[in-house]
Amino acid sequence: MKNINKIELFMKVIVVFTALALAATFGVYKLIFPGRFSEDAAVWGAFGSYFGGVLGPVVGLASLAAVLITILLQKKLLSQQLDEFTKLHDQQATTLILTQEQLKLEEKNHKQTLNQLELQNSQYELETMHRQRDRLLKVIGFLKEQNIGFLELKIEVYNSLLAIVNIDSLRDDPGKLSELDIEIEKQKLKKELLDIRVDCSEIDNDLLTLSVDLMSPSHKTPEILEEHFLAKVAVIMQKNKDMVKKYGRKKSA
Repeated sequence: MKNINKIELFMKVIVVFTALALAATFGVYKLIFPGRFSEDAAVWGAFGSYFGGVLGPVVGLASLAAVLITILLQKKLLSQQLDEFTKLHDQQATTLILTQEQLKLEEKNHKQTLNQLELQNSQYELETMHRQRDRLLKVIGFLKEQNIGFLELKIEVYNSLLAIVNIDSLRDDPGKLSELDIEIEKQKLKKELLDIRVDCSEIDNDLLTLSVDLMSPSHKTPEILEEHFLAKVAVIMQKNKDMVKKYGRKKSA
């Protein structure tokens, strides 16, 4: 805007200068040739030649000056616009760099937050798995106690029956069992107790294997772990049920 005002000012100066030159030329002419304007065409021709010869160079010079001044001012204006554009470009570049750094910082913060959340979630999953394993191990411990209790009960029964057989062998009764029959009965009791020990030992090994299996990292979630546990413990419980059914009836023998 400032340069445009300068151009307008210079144009006005040139116009004023041209008008003054025109007035001065006419004034000089009137001083040299006083009187009224002639009606002779030749005089008017001479008058036109005078004005053309005097004012032509002046007007041409003024026009040239106006063109040169306009070019210079436009060049200066373009230079200033270029400087302003360069400054604006630098500011935009700086702003872009700051924005990129801000985005990088926000991305870094986002990653840190995400990692923290993942760590918290992983910690929660580990704690959940730990609690689930503890709960299932307690169930295994309870099943072991039941298995041991059944074996101890059968040992007591065996000892009681063996004592009865020994007492029966000491009776002075013609109807008592022969020594051979007593020995056969003892061997049956021993074999049954041995079978019970074997079955209880097999169940105990299954429970131990299941305890170790619960620690495997292949069980990714508590739900998968529980599903696996229920499938395995169902087989063990069936074995225990079959064993109790097989040997439980011997208790009252």
